[in-house]
Amino acid sequence: RAAAGEAAFTARSLHAGVAEGRLLGGNLTVLAAALGTAHAPLLADSLLFIEEVHEAPYRLDRLFTQLRQAGVLDQARGVVAGVFDRCQPTDNDPSFTLDGVVDEHLARLGRPAVYGWSFGHVRDQWTLPLGVMARLDTATRTLTLLEAAVS
Repeated sequence: RAAAGEAAFTARSLHAGVAEGRLLGGNLTVLAAALGTAHAPLLADSLLFIEEVHEAPYRLDRLFTQLRQAGVLDQARGVVAGVFDRCQPTDNDPSFTLDGVVDEHLARLGRPAVYGWSFGHVRDQWTLPLGVMARLDTATRTLTLLEAAVS
């Protein structure tokens, strides 16, 4: 188990494959809250990136279910999940496991998906340029930008 404030970093592929799309997404709670509003991003044909911090696995299950029922997960060509930092169940509140929730919702999508990449609410984070075309390859565990992030 990671020390307090440190991510339990274990990058892994959830569903094999290669997908291309625009990098779109953000924090899972914020995405779910935006659904049905004028602020909801258009995620069709995207490489959806998501991350979360300080949410119990049962809450993550609810958020993923909301995205799935709204059709968001089905619209994405692939999913890149960051480290969900401090999202383990507490000892006095047994719940689903973090890995169990992530696997249940992302591995079953039938499209390329990875978990545990270093972005989001973690100390050493990647910068993901919003809206840039990219390619996810789960076999090589790479995310390749297909166009310039700045001009």
